[in-house]
Amino acid sequence: SFKALAIMGAGMTVMYGVLLMVHTPVPALIALALFSFAVAGVYPLAVASVGEMLSSASVGILLAFAGVGGIVFPWLVGIIGDAAGLRSGMAVNLIPCIGTVVLSLIMISKSKERNKV
Repeated sequence: SFKALAIMGAGMTVMYGVLLMVHTPVPALIALALFSFAVAGVYPLAVASVGEMLSSASVGILLAFAGVGGIVFPWLVGIIGDAAGLRSGMAVNLIPCIGTVVLSLIMISKSKERNKV
């Protein structure tokens, strides 16, 4: 399931990057639709995958921290958007996209190590 998460993370990273670069409505709508398709399964798959590895109390703490991201990132987008322009502000959203890929790859590596032992 971490492989699927890594693939979805890569898809949403690429599509969000494309979305930031396009300047006309039709390509933007296509990129947005593909981004939405990639991001749709990330949250439930991440929670299910992590839930298999951690206790329910740990998952609760993890979900609380995930909620903090929902508070912090819109604020960062606004701060950076005011300082450097809207496109730069929106580029901040690439951080969690890339983070999804990186953390998924780390978890794939950890699960391979765990299976060897």
